[in-house]
Amino acid sequence: MKHSPIAERNPVLLVVDDEPFNQFAISEFLEGSGCLLESAQSAEEAWDTLVDNPDKFDAVLLDRFMQGMDGLDLLRRIKRHDRLKLLPVILQTSASSAEQIAEGLYEGAFYYLAKPFKPEVIRAVVATAVRDRSERLHMRESEQNWHTLTHLTQAQFSFRTPQEARYIADWLSRLCPSRQLAHLGLVELMLNAVEHGNLGLTYDEKTHFLAHSALPDEIERRLDLPEYKEKVASIHFSRADRCLRFTIQDQGQGFDWQPFLEMSMERIMDNHGRGIAMARSLAFSRLDYLGCGNCVAAEISLASAEPYPPA
Repeated sequence: MKHSPIAERNPVLLVVDDEPFNQFAISEFLEGSGCLLESAQSAEEAWDTLVDNPDKFDAVLLDRFMQGMDGLDLLRRIKRHDRLKLLPVILQTSASSAEQIAEGLYEGAFYYLAKPFKPEVIRAVVATAVRDRSERLHMRESEQNWHTLTHLTQAQFSFRTPQEARYIADWLSRLCPSRQLAHLGLVELMLNAVEHGNLGLTYDEKTHFLAHSALPDEIERRLDLPEYKEKVASIHFSRADRCLRFTIQDQGQGFDWQPFLEMSMERIMDNHGRGIAMARSLAFSRLDYLGCGNCVAAEISLASAEPYPPA
């Protein structure tokens, strides 16, 4: 397998904050992580740096509130820029308003870091963002001829591992009007099927393993256990006249999915738990969990979009 260039070098992070103390604290907390840090004192300076070097950075740590252009304005610019839109942006804030936090997430923030910073949370979030960036770049590098997808009306895939889920999501997202948003939503639902469904990871367990940068190792461990080794999840795709339909099924016992359909202030600062709400709000025109929660059906409307954009 060809590895992304990120795997062959130290990740480079851009820290954007107009408070020197915050810059220093982040630098101290990430010491020994293998990351190289560059700084910008304002959103304007950061924008110029990013536009001049669109492929240099692997993540941005961005203060939400600054003089002049604020962090949310910079986030919007990044997400509209063709070369920068896949760059993970981690917002830093002391805001306690669920609406303010949700606004940043809906604009495309990878994560929200609460001030005062916790070293273990910063390290875990940065590691996850860099890994996500690496996987997305690898997918971009493995472009193929996708013209035959215009003739696809139905497909079914089985998957067992997070890597398989991401590859299938990348493939299916090419059928959708907004590939990036579709990929976000499909990955979230498919990873839930693997992690929480087939492998039985609880919410609290995932919180713990993410905080200690141990989730990939724990998933690998569980995949090898006899009770999980034969479990697979599936995704079925079909195209109707005006929508794309995806049905994802796992072999778990289900879960109480109702609390996860909307943003919750109780979970807004957790290191996970927002993905279903994000997928429902941003990626899909309709999302329904069925039965006990081990099956989810999602739709993407084609009412006002070309169904098969260029890859």
